[in-house]
Amino acid sequence: IGHTLATGRALMDHRAVVLGTGLDGLTEALAAVARGEDSPAAVTGAVPAVGAGGLALVFSGQGSQRPGMGQELYGRYPVFAEAFDAVCAAVDAHLDGYAEHPLRDVVFASEDSPLAPLLQQSMYTQTGLFALEVALLELLRDWGVTPGHVMGHSLGEITAAYAADVLSLPDACALVAARGRLMQALP
Repeated sequence: IGHTLATGRALMDHRAVVLGTGLDGLTEALAAVARGEDSPAAVTGAVPAVGAGGLALVFSGQGSQRPGMGQELYGRYPVFAEAFDAVCAAVDAHLDGYAEHPLRDVVFASEDSPLAPLLQQSMYTQTGLFALEVALLELLRDWGVTPGHVMGHSLGEITAAYAADVLSLPDACALVAARGRLMQALP
């Protein structure tokens, strides 16, 4: 049901979510929605008018990384892949002479790969998370989702600055590469 709603239905002005542990509970909740009655197993509402609210995105800092992060999205959505590759190419250019491996290879390394532990090094962690966050942002934008508010924690502040058009992508890539490299050099 959720897949069809997400990929095959037109967006409607009124929405409902029903919860149940079995067919009977779901049927009962759907019937209550159809009758316009309140139900503890159903939440209904109308989509707010454009500009009547706002979506806020929060970009994370170091610590949320994992080997292979974003790889399925990369294989499925060309917009995600293009944005991810653009960040990786820019970051790799800034880390030339510092990084032994291309960022994309480290981020997409399988857990049993000798490259996987490199994702725990600040230089790769921070640039990898930034690449993932930018690619997710561009995928959302491609779907018509535009944040009204952005913020970030630690490294995520750079992604938020890019999302808010405070930093260009080349400037943000230069900044995150320098940040990761310098933090990597700390004792």
